[in-house]
Amino acid sequence: MYTNDQKIHAIEIVKKCKGIINKAWRLLGYPDSRDTLKLWYKNFQEDNNKITKTPRYSDKEIDKAVSYYLECKNIQKTIDDLGYPDSRMTLWRWIKSQDINISNKRGRVSSLDEETKSSIILEYLNSDKTMLKFSLEKGIATSTLKGWLDAYNLKKEEVSMPKEESNNVDETVIPPRSDQEEIDELKKEIAKLKAEKIEANRKTKEAEAELKLAKAKLAETQLEYDILEKAAELLKKVNGINIKTLKNKEKAIVINALRSKYKLAKLLKSLEMAKSSYEYQVKALNHDKYQELRPIIRQIFNDSYQAYGSERIYGELKNQGITVSEKVIRRLMKEENIHPFIPRMKKYSSYQGEISPKVPDLYKHDFKADEPYKKLVTDITEFSLRDGKVYLSPIIDLYDGCPINWKIGYSPNKELTSSMLIELHNIIPSDVKPIIHSDRGCHYRIPDWINLMEEYGYTRSMSRKGCSPDNAACEGFFGIMKREFFHNHDWSNATREEFIKELDKYLTWFKIKRIKERLGYLSPTEYRSRASL
Repeated sequence: MYTNDQKIHAIEIVKKCKGIINKAWRLLGYPDSRDTLKLWYKNFQEDNNKITKTPRYSDKEIDKAVSYYLECKNIQKTIDDLGYPDSRMTLWRWIKSQDINISNKRGRVSSLDEETKSSIILEYLNSDKTMLKFSLEKGIATSTLKGWLDAYNLKKEEVSMPKEESNNVDETVIPPRSDQEEIDELKKEIAKLKAEKIEANRKTKEAEAELKLAKAKLAETQLEYDILEKAAELLKKVNGINIKTLKNKEKAIVINALRSKYKLAKLLKSLEMAKSSYEYQVKALNHDKYQELRPIIRQIFNDSYQAYGSERIYGELKNQGITVSEKVIRRLMKEENIHPFIPRMKKYSSYQGEISPKVPDLYKHDFKADEPYKKLVTDITEFSLRDGKVYLSPIIDLYDGCPINWKIGYSPNKELTSSMLIELHNIIPSDVKPIIHSDRGCHYRIPDWINLMEEYGYTRSMSRKGCSPDNAACEGFFGIMKREFFHNHDWSNATREEFIKELDKYLTWFKIKRIKERLGYLSPTEYRSRASL
């Protein structure tokens, strides 16, 4: 397929290229593969300057393989049936060596004449088969068939060209160039490739720089968005968020919220805040200026049977000389999880029908008194315990809401109310004749109660039937007492005797120490003592 001179020339080019097969092969344009050139160079002997090959197959085997191929027209089938040669390229070279016909400067050969190729091309064009299917049937490589088809189309175009133009086509074979010319051309190509590589690297660096800048701008935009979003979430400003108008304290709050996502330096730069200012604000935020106040609030709450809300704790602190707003107390109580219990109560009823003449309501919802012992209210309430019920009958002075006297028992009988009224008569001044208001319960309509009221010169007043608001002052006292004392504590293990002791203790505390906002945050006893002065 290739002459000995061509092989020697190829080996010389490989030597000049310092043994680099790829460069020499691109410069030469032949043989068909790099592996063939590599094999030539390997078998070259410098002593006689020629190629020495050790043939693996005899001429008889080569002729047999070529003849078999001409019969089946399929290279792979020939190799499979004969069992040799070891590659399709080897058989292809044997076939081409049978009829050498140089068709171009690279020395490519063809074993088929032009008429045969044309007939195959026409047969393919007239069929409806794909190129791959047609190539397999004919035993021709798809690339070969495509090359024939391109040459056929080119030939048709040349035939259709004007005569004058076709005469200008140069059909001469280009003579081989000298080694120096090829080396010079190779150097030019290498220089061109280097220049192209430098230009490509420059464009790549520019693109990378632009991409880096775009990523930085995107990250900056995302940071600004996160700052605005977090500021709106934490600061809750009504008129919107402006980073430039934020105070240092607000900036420090936003930075602390975003520290897990962004570096501190980026956050400080974006918020235009000095690191020293940030560290100062962090110390200020971590410092609790109400640290000493918190245990005082809890102590007041516990001492009040866990009944005081923020308003009464505010009043108690004011009495102790501690000035702080009620709003701050409410916030601290929320942070410390301090809150009084607010239950739903079930009212005790002692109504048994109209068992005595009707008594009018003298208060008409006017539960205010301008002096002590002038207007009093009374009623009975119950407490359910594990070993029974306990009943309380207090009498309340509307002057300051003070429980003047009370009785506690196991049964809501007449002795409970009568004994309470007798003790009241012994407590209040003898010249005082109060109005005592009650509901329409049977305890206040029996002869014992009526006779005592007439004997002491007291005036009776009663609510309307089934109208608890008519006795709202006493009902309100029961509500406060049960919320603060009863429902706010666990009495499941207490006996009635233990409960009565604690209830009596609470009523004493209510009378002497429990402060009221209406009284200027004074207890009823303190209020009376100051009023008497």
